[in-house]
Amino acid sequence: MTQIGPGIASFYLLLFVLSLAGCGTTALVWTRAVATCFNESRGLALSLTLVGPGIVGVITPQLLDALIQRFDWRAAYIAMAVFAALALVPVGAFFHERRGGKKFSTGSPATVSVTGLPFREVIRSRHFWQMAFAFLLIGSVVSALMVHLVPLITDAGAARTIAVRIASVLGVAIIIGRMLTGVLVDRFHPPYVAGAFLIMPMLGCFLILVAPDSTMFLLVAVSCIGLAAGSEVDLLPYLTARYFGLLDWGKICGWMFTAFYMGVAVGPPIFGAMHDVFGNYDLALVFAVPVLGVGAFAIMTLGRTTTA
Repeated sequence: MTQIGPGIASFYLLLFVLSLAGCGTTALVWTRAVATCFNESRGLALSLTLVGPGIVGVITPQLLDALIQRFDWRAAYIAMAVFAALALVPVGAFFHERRGGKKFSTGSPATVSVTGLPFREVIRSRHFWQMAFAFLLIGSVVSALMVHLVPLITDAGAARTIAVRIASVLGVAIIIGRMLTGVLVDRFHPPYVAGAFLIMPMLGCFLILVAPDSTMFLLVAVSCIGLAAGSEVDLLPYLTARYFGLLDWGKICGWMFTAFYMGVAVGPPIFGAMHDVFGNYDLALVFAVPVLGVGAFAIMTLGRTTTA
């Protein structure tokens, strides 16, 4: 990525290669091991697994901004490459699948039986398509809000340094969202918990629209977006396991993530195009509210879970 330019084609090509190479590092890989090893308190286990990106989200915006200010944007990509290389150390040292079975070396043998619905039966169910549709909608809007967060705040009139600091709140909110989601889905009806978190960006969009010059309202708005961003990646593997079981969990969850990332692929460009056409993000924020509402409603009306 440090070699992109001057043409836009190299940016698109290398970003595609980077995304393709990163497929093996997504939550689908980590959560497979956790979902297989835990039954009770699975929600909490998944949230603890996924809290790492939230912690990084607190640190990296200001660190990368400092590198960009001190050197240039290429230095920020080099720093991220160093972090990725360092991650190989704990992965290589501690995480090993026990070949020939469904157990993982997590300190004690896994006792969860691998049961559930076969994939051919799952794709014929209402739950599968309703859940996929919901995460496509939610993923499109939440990803757009996150990608355009700093421009959204600066567009509202805040200085860039203030915008970066406000954006750092996003990481804290993601951590809180993941932890709260993990605790609550183990105790309450998961679709209702999901719906409560996934409608929060609607409030965030509303606050940015009505009070763009209020730092306090912007902080609350960013917090709402972060809570939803933290819960969605936690909820997707959890709901997949609860509704369809673990028998074909990897394949089912892979399709769920495909729907989610389809939304991630289209949401930010749509937001950007609306900004370019109308000169601000107001219409994009108005458009986001009903999309979020439909997605949250689809999750909340999933009904009773079919597996443990």
